[in-house]
Amino acid sequence: MRNEEIEHLQKILAEDPKSKAFAILANLYRENGLMNQALQLCLDGVKYHPDYGSGHLSLARIYLAQGKLTDALKHLVKASQLDPNNLLAYQLLGDTYIELKNVKEGLKAYKMALFLNPKNEKAQKAVRKLEPIEAEDFDADLFELKKTSSVSSRAAHSSMPPQPSTQQNSDLRHSTLG
Repeated sequence: MRNEEIEHLQKILAEDPKSKAFAILANLYRENGLMNQALQLCLDGVKYHPDYGSGHLSLARIYLAQGKLTDALKHLVKASQLDPNNLLAYQLLGDTYIELKNVKEGLKAYKMALFLNPKNEKAQKAVRKLEPIEAEDFDADLFELKKTSSVSSRAAHSSMPPQPSTQQNSDLRHSTLG
């Protein structure tokens, strides 16, 4: 079946080199270990279709298979921007950020995957594991209450009119009552 599918997609691309079928064919090439063909096909396809999220995702998967994490990251980010409902893009984005030691961005990606599919066990596990790590990054003094002198100086320079003195308040009461 795969060979027939590959031949069919190759025929489509031979007739129309700008077809979006490149992404599917590139995935099949990648799955069959034909990395150079997959890479070249995807690079050409993304040139023709720079706003095709699946093309960027296919290219990212090739880069991941080659261990080129920063190249993959660039295309995963683009794929998730172009198709914000692409669960696989967010999962791979989370994995890649974690591989690159960027816990904060990895956590964001996994949370987005969880938003798209709340039953996604991998994303659930990743969020549970990463949230405590991310919380450790906050400085303790960030949450400390500090008295600032600028509050009293701002009040002194406020545009509010001065309050009448106690004597003036008494005079005002007598004049309105009498």
